[in-house]
Amino acid sequence: MTKIRSDLARITAGGPVDVVYAFLVADLPIARIHVLQAEAKAKYGITLEIFDGPRLATMMATTDFAATAFRWLRLDPRMLSTAARTSDEAKQWATAVLSDQPRPELHQYLKVLRNVGERDLRAADRIPDLDSLYQPLALTGPDSRSRTWEQALAEGDHLVVTGSAGAGKSALLRHIATTLANQWLHEPRPWFPVLVQARDLASGKPLEQALHAGIERTLGSRLLRRPDLDFLDRPSPSTRWLILVDGLDETHDRREVLDAVEAAMDDRQMQFMITSRPFEPDLKRDWYVRHTLQPFDRSSLDRFITEWFAHSGAGSAVRRGAAQDLVDRLDDADWEPNPLFAVMACVIADTDPASAHATSTSTSGIYSAFVDQVVAGLESTRTHAIDAIQDQIHRLLESVASHRYFDDPDASVLDLALRWAEEHGIEPPDPLRAGWAHIVRQVLLRSGLIISDRDELMFFHPSLQEYYAARTLAGSSPQEWLDALERTPYWYETRADIVLSQTTFLEFLLDRTNEDAFVAAVIDAFPEAAERMIEHYGLRNLGDPTTQALETVAADRHELVEDRAGAAKALAALDPKAGVLFRLELSMNLDLEDERLPLISSLIRLGGAPAAAMQWLIFQTWDRPVDSSAESEIRSLMAFVASDKDKAGGLRLIAKMTALPERWRVAACADLVPYGAAEAYRLFLTTDQPQLALLELVDSRPDCWPTLHQRFVRDNANSFVDRMRAIELIEDDDPDRAVKYYRELGTSPLVTDSQRAAIDATVEELRS
Repeated sequence: MTKIRSDLARITAGGPVDVVYAFLVADLPIARIHVLQAEAKAKYGITLEIFDGPRLATMMATTDFAATAFRWLRLDPRMLSTAARTSDEAKQWATAVLSDQPRPELHQYLKVLRNVGERDLRAADRIPDLDSLYQPLALTGPDSRSRTWEQALAEGDHLVVTGSAGAGKSALLRHIATTLANQWLHEPRPWFPVLVQARDLASGKPLEQALHAGIERTLGSRLLRRPDLDFLDRPSPSTRWLILVDGLDETHDRREVLDAVEAAMDDRQMQFMITSRPFEPDLKRDWYVRHTLQPFDRSSLDRFITEWFAHSGAGSAVRRGAAQDLVDRLDDADWEPNPLFAVMACVIADTDPASAHATSTSTSGIYSAFVDQVVAGLESTRTHAIDAIQDQIHRLLESVASHRYFDDPDASVLDLALRWAEEHGIEPPDPLRAGWAHIVRQVLLRSGLIISDRDELMFFHPSLQEYYAARTLAGSSPQEWLDALERTPYWYETRADIVLSQTTFLEFLLDRTNEDAFVAAVIDAFPEAAERMIEHYGLRNLGDPTTQALETVAADRHELVEDRAGAAKALAALDPKAGVLFRLELSMNLDLEDERLPLISSLIRLGGAPAAAMQWLIFQTWDRPVDSSAESEIRSLMAFVASDKDKAGGLRLIAKMTALPERWRVAACADLVPYGAAEAYRLFLTTDQPQLALLELVDSRPDCWPTLHQRFVRDNANSFVDRMRAIELIEDDDPDRAVKYYRELGTSPLVTDSQRAAIDATVEELRS
């Protein structure tokens, strides 16, 4: 469409034109044809006739196509030379279009895309072609059902596929792209793959231009003939463009990418699959369905290891056994098995089987063993400058990673490496100076930790950049770590996302510090992330500092109630007995709606006094309409009988909770009377205004209020005025008892003569 519009403008600039015939090499939706025709008539007064793919192909399949075209153009066909008549190539092209085959430039694009997985891995002796070892991974949709990527796409939805670092997200998209490209070269498929990076769509360009730039970046010089800028306007018949967008989490502003995709939602000939590490629900859009990439099952993991060592030659059984042993120990340490996990285990065992048995199972431990084994292959070159870089390769990569992670994620790896070498006094000898950049590039590639993908240097895996960036913060204070988190040059939807989008980086930091103190510091600084932090790191050695930080958030009424509830749930996850009072309070905050359910469930599971307290509180709102499935489930949890001991304990908990409405605390004290009048009265006095609470109990709890009333009247710790007002409450209904209480009050040594005179006057008035 862009090409037609520009051609029309150019044609009309040369003079008046009545009719223009546009011959397209693909099918164009009729709605777009009508739009173009209307524009041509309104803007230029031109009658625009469009011949799209099938119609044009039918014409080209005839031997007199050129003559027919001349007649359409009102030219004499006899002017047409024999050489200009339909060629065999044109007939072949027409036949391909009629049989639903891709256009020539797209055919060549598919052949290049089929090999997109062949990246420049110079550590080939340690890391084989990973795409050849690809193990299919299933997706889990919102319905919790497992499905293949083909099944997920066939459902017709746009997809966002999330997974942790190393889960195989990029490998999945490459696998889909290469699989479909290879299939297309044999027969048409429902989807035509276009593989790009998310950062290509964050450029602010129109989507079609951004995708075209993404193809240029992805395939680069491998394409002898690049697709036209408007190639997405001309889809192959009966086909949807499958736009595979990798690395949403690696872009500066994920909103830009999602907004760019959302703008294309009206184009029913496009289907999107986007990959990302998990992100906050705030980025949720209604046009996509979120799926989770499932981790390796054990059979896939074993198959990967077996295939890795299948061609290792002598000693492969020993190395494979070492890899299996390391995998077993990592599995016991609650690692999530994924492709990166498998690669690192195989590299460590393949290089040094003995070290595999001694490798630490912490996150940093496995990464450190991996990078050490990979760079062990760097051999001396007997050139001081080159050897100096190789000997300090870890420090160089720390500098590169730190700059890219904290300052500029698009900075050139090679430029940063050259700058580091210069800053550290590493100068090449004169004979090497002209080619120094190329030499440094080769050193980086030989390290095995840097790869060349589309002529761009990058870390073998994004998590390696996070690993090296975290190494630069070893020995820093918690505040310095927090400052580093907020320095990262990305836009975050929420403050919580600053933490939750960097969980892998935090893993590396935790391994280098007092993890309990660090998690507590993060919760203090980012209370919005408390619950998700504990979900992710709850299996670590977290103790009092973290518990105290969570209690602070749960108790702080200046925090959002959702964040307080999250902290309360996190407390329950760390220690079921912790934060009971906070959970009781928040469970009765009806603004939380469905979020109340996990709080209530945790207390019921705990049993004892907390469960009884929860049951009692729910019964106070039993007349509330049941307007949600969560509310219905909450009520179903109440179907248990608490013991008298648990009931008394639960009532004590409620009476102590100053955050609860006073009416519930007073009612709990009244219900506690049968289990211990003295304690019930003591807790009753802790309510905000017990003398007013007595007035409420006169009508609401006639069975319990006399006990509390009597104790209040006889308690010398209460003021004379409050005691007098309390007795006044019963003057009308029980004057004899009122007289009795007045006389008891008059005998108190704390009553003054004037007060005693007032009592006598009141008694005389009642008796009269």
